[in-house]
Amino acid sequence: MARRADHTREELRQMILESGRMIIQNEGLQSLGARKIAREIGYTVGTLYNIFADYDDIVIHINGLTLDELNAFILREYTEAKSPNTSILRLFSIYTEFVNQNVNLWQALLDHNRNKDLKLPGWYRAKIRDLFQWVEKPTLKICNGHKRQAERASRILWAGVHGICMLNLTGKLASIDEDSVSDMVESLVVNFLKGLTHK
Repeated sequence: MARRADHTREELRQMILESGRMIIQNEGLQSLGARKIAREIGYTVGTLYNIFADYDDIVIHINGLTLDELNAFILREYTEAKSPNTSILRLFSIYTEFVNQNVNLWQALLDHNRNKDLKLPGWYRAKIRDLFQWVEKPTLKICNGHKRQAERASRILWAGVHGICMLNLTGKLASIDEDSVSDMVESLVVNFLKGLTHK
């Protein structure tokens, strides 16, 4: 077993997060545990809690990395279109692709039942806001510059697409509709934006 002096605090932090992320990616959040991470990195559970406050703190930081990866994936794959409607469709197509490629990591964002008294840290909420802004920007054009309306519309769209992805991953989508996930997402976005345009 490694000694505490073998790695710096920052190195240990990275090791814990990388190990936890790999466990989630390969086996799902239900397989993640402090003891399992400790075994993987060759340290004690106590070492983990010298770096992170508790189990919830570890999961929140891993989920934060997933949000960073999603943001980076959008940045890499997205090209703004002349039409805001087309831009929004592209964004949600990219989002759906990311979910399909990272099922367990994405599901960990939803499945983590943190302590109800624990508020999400400001840095984590900022990552979520950054993702919303991808859709808010083109939606603002459709809403003729009305920021509050654009913010609300983009969150409704996110929630709708999120719901379709969740139903698909839990195997419940097939009992509702035979269309593919991408077809359903496109239909939802197109019809929502059509209503928003004529509002």
